[in-house]
Amino acid sequence: MMAGVFVACGVLPAGAAVKVTPVANLSILGGQYWMSESVPSSFGGNADLFFSPVLNFSPNIALLPIYSGSYRGTKSVRDLVGGGTLTQESQDHGISLKLVNKMKGNMKLKASAGYKLEYLKETKEEAWGQGLFDYTRMGFGVELEKHWKKTNGRAGMDYYTMNYPHYQSLVTEGQFETSMDTTTYSEISAQAGTNVLNYTGMALFLEYARQMSPKVMGVIRYDVSMKNFVDQKTVQHSGAFSSELRRDLSHALSMGVNLTTPRVVLSFSDAVQFYDSNQNTFDTAKPQFIANNYDYFQNGIAPAITFKLGSVDEPVKLSLLWDISWRMYTERLAQDAETDYKSDKISQLINTMGMSITYPLASALSAKLALNYSDSSSNMRYEKNYKYNYYTFNYFLGINWEL
Repeated sequence: MMAGVFVACGVLPAGAAVKVTPVANLSILGGQYWMSESVPSSFGGNADLFFSPVLNFSPNIALLPIYSGSYRGTKSVRDLVGGGTLTQESQDHGISLKLVNKMKGNMKLKASAGYKLEYLKETKEEAWGQGLFDYTRMGFGVELEKHWKKTNGRAGMDYYTMNYPHYQSLVTEGQFETSMDTTTYSEISAQAGTNVLNYTGMALFLEYARQMSPKVMGVIRYDVSMKNFVDQKTVQHSGAFSSELRRDLSHALSMGVNLTTPRVVLSFSDAVQFYDSNQNTFDTAKPQFIANNYDYFQNGIAPAITFKLGSVDEPVKLSLLWDISWRMYTERLAQDAETDYKSDKISQLINTMGMSITYPLASALSAKLALNYSDSSSNMRYEKNYKYNYYTFNYFLGINWEL
């Protein structure tokens, strides 16, 4: 936060008149969900809030204090530490400060700093703020944007720290049965360091967008991110721990196209990712050593379409989406339900479909109905550590307010 304040003080004009423009979005939805063989849940809900009093110091300089928060009262499978972890409820809260400076030559400089915390409950009985995978994230970033006649370019960098304040203490005290790797992470908790999930990260991106016609926009983006774990030592072939710390590297390339007409908005994207880690795993019960246990290749496509029906000024919006992704672990071996290892590497196919209808009630108020279905299938049958085979369905009805 303070980094953003210092940057702002260095560029704001002295004595400038400040125009405040509040921007807000509130969504409250209630409904039910199903997961695999379970019966329908009791009535639950989701909520999202975004608020920013935009401070315009001049036509070229703006400062955005931002709060964003959400609550999820439904089960979900989250990729937290290298595999699908089932959570019952979650909530997150973030504050940030963002400076936008329009410069000569159709260029923009953006600087930001922020703090976020998220609470995750793996069981309904857990108290908020005491979860095994609760975390805090603090970081800052810069971005440069350049606009030409029909093209737009962006480049940016973020540096951040991730801290899991409860993981070590809760595992060593035996209060939780962790959903992470069976033997390796039990040993990691006691032998490989104190703050084994904490890391510092850096993310870089390049993005190029081109207006190919008045209605068609194409976008290509490359992301690279690095994670340096501060206290997690790597596992050796013998099962002992080395002095080398874990390091992860991710490369992602995405391409998309958007078609916008007065009545229809159509989009299609394809994203590929390669994740590389020097962390291994060793299962003493078999025994079995797996090098580069977290390495995988993933490809996902996501078409979506929105129809604007009825009034031109306040249309009813019908949105349909489909997201299908395939992940192949390059070294992690599949297992049967009895924990025996196979020769095949783990593969996973995740399919998600959704539909929503937004109906305007007033100038800033609308009603929303959302239906979502997702399923995952894999050749991995042992699921004590992570979830690989499941399906979920939910429906939600509520209101959305924008300022």
